[in-house]
Amino acid sequence: MASDSKATYADRITAAVALKGRSAADTATGSAELDLLERNSCPSADEINRPYFVQARNVAATCATSDQAKERIFRSAIAAAPADAGLRISYVFSAFNAREDSRALLALEPILAGASSTNGYEAQSDDTAYEDNDQAGSQAANGISH
Repeated sequence: MASDSKATYADRITAAVALKGRSAADTATGSAELDLLERNSCPSADEINRPYFVQARNVAATCATSDQAKERIFRSAIAAAPADAGLRISYVFSAFNAREDSRALLALEPILAGASSTNGYEAQSDDTAYEDNDQAGSQAANGISH
């Protein structure tokens, strides 16, 4: 599955991670990133320093021995995939551990902003609420129904 070019990349990543350390050394997936994920060792900084190697960076960050290295690797990963909330949370924890509090808080902002709109409540100004009510009242007065 990891080498199946017709499979989605997400499925290929899952397969490569599942095969970690189990595939033959000469097996190629057709993707340098997937080959890194299949290996039994941690990817090096040089190996992950490629565009879009988000999953490889995630693996490398979990292997990193210092908090500063983890923060740096996760930061480059969220730069490539800013919408990945799980990755962003991992970065926030690594940034706090590396004593990069301001970076951690900045990275947390999109998640906190999204929390208010995903729980069913969307901030609305009082003027907008009144406009909606006025429009509904005008339509009812004119005999217009929904």
